[in-house]
Amino acid sequence: MAITEVELLGYRNIKQLIMQPDPGINLLYGANGQGKTNLLEAIWLFTGMPSFRDAKLKDCVGFGQEHAKLELTCVDAYLQKAKICLGSEKQVLFNGIRYPSLSKAAGYFRCVVFAPNHLYLFHDGPKARRDLLNQMISQLRQDYASYLNDYEKLIINRNALLRDYKNRADLPILLEPWDLQLSQIGTWLTVYRSEYVGYLSQYIGEIYHGLSGGTEKLTISFHSTVFENEQLDGYRRESAQVYFDKLQQTLQEDLAFGHTSIGAHRDDLEFFLDGLPLKTFGSQGQQRSAVIALKIAQSQLIDRLTGEKAVILLDDVMSELDVSRQNYILNQLDSNQVFITCCDPANTMRLKAGKIFHIHAGTLQEERRAGESCTCI
Repeated sequence: MAITEVELLGYRNIKQLIMQPDPGINLLYGANGQGKTNLLEAIWLFTGMPSFRDAKLKDCVGFGQEHAKLELTCVDAYLQKAKICLGSEKQVLFNGIRYPSLSKAAGYFRCVVFAPNHLYLFHDGPKARRDLLNQMISQLRQDYASYLNDYEKLIINRNALLRDYKNRADLPILLEPWDLQLSQIGTWLTVYRSEYVGYLSQYIGEIYHGLSGGTEKLTISFHSTVFENEQLDGYRRESAQVYFDKLQQTLQEDLAFGHTSIGAHRDDLEFFLDGLPLKTFGSQGQQRSAVIALKIAQSQLIDRLTGEKAVILLDDVMSELDVSRQNYILNQLDSNQVFITCCDPANTMRLKAGKIFHIHAGTLQEERRAGESCTCI
């Protein structure tokens, strides 16, 4: 997949923009607050996922504008043309087909994004890492979000029973139908997450090896509160029974605390650098490199499982990285279409191939192709 044209109208601080990107690397530079991230966010919305800035869609409409229009043209077997209208004129069209919401169009446009706020993976709790896994998997399995939604409703109802009926002798009978459903859906979610992390681990080490110049080794692992790793070899009825039995074994603990203590809602993704926990022993640059490697690994996995190359969005990716890691990002990722934003125009001089754009006050200017001389910097 490659984007051939992006057109934005009334989107945040971008009054009007038309971009015809390179099929390889696209470097966008400019000062803070000029619209670099806005452009990447607009592209990301075509995935059908929420904004990576945790913004509401209504907040993406430019100040004083009634609506915003976004159009995307691609070279791809599944998506050729897409249009999104936000605000007073709400509309989602993919290949001429109207969808009731952006989320219903998920799966047509596959994209991977890195943003600075993704470093929360190492500072927040397991929920942040689960949310990331959920987002990644949802681009590959359209039914995943539905299963996840069902599971979350089941947990809410089970927790309510634990709190409201804790002194009733028949509570185990009341819980049984909820536990049976939790066991089935929770096993499915956990097994699929475990398989996905297993696939990712085949790529992430090699990518981080390239980023670090071969000096560091990054590994990832999946952690479940229900299963040992050897029990996660695909979905089986026996696995769901293990899940159900664990819920019965932890019932007294659950009653004491008023919530369900084990299950898919407690899954976690763990990072290790040279065998040590990255969140404890890694520097800011190493943590940033790990998330970048994870995102690139995700794009390679999408290629492997779908035969389709994902578009890669890297926002403010150069900060806290040494020159060798910056050069790797600029010049080793051109097998995919990549959009990179940065503030320092010096980065444009090290790009060997692709297009260079300057963004100022929401206006985009294509300056030159990489390697061509320019006097405007």
